[in-house]
Amino acid sequence: MSVLVIGATGALGRLLLPELLKTGLPAADITAAGRNQDVLDALAADGYRTARVDLDDPGQISAAVAGHEQVVLISGQDPHRLQQHKAVVDAAKAAGARHLYYTSGVRCDDPSFALGADHKATALTA
Repeated sequence: MSVLVIGATGALGRLLLPELLKTGLPAADITAAGRNQDVLDALAADGYRTARVDLDDPGQISAAVAGHEQVVLISGQDPHRLQQHKAVVDAAKAAGARHLYYTSGVRCDDPSFALGADHKATALTA
């Protein structure tokens, strides 16, 4: 089984990676994707596969997703993250990924929670 973690260079991603190892999944079956090259280099030294991915580039997203059975999308903070999330969902569907996991936000159904709209819209595209 191969897992791609998009957002692996952020705080939540760096917490998730060791948890995946605890399930028995070898680091070599996990691709850590993100923008921070220094963190990616450190993760590669720990045995993870890595991919530098700009979520504004659908081609990079598709290349990163290809060949992965499972994709984890950790929500970002970019102002246009909904378009980025949609590109990941579309790439995962096109690649035939078996599972797509998305870290949403609490209260995403609450219309008074402005950030919730992006999370809800992402969930509806999946």
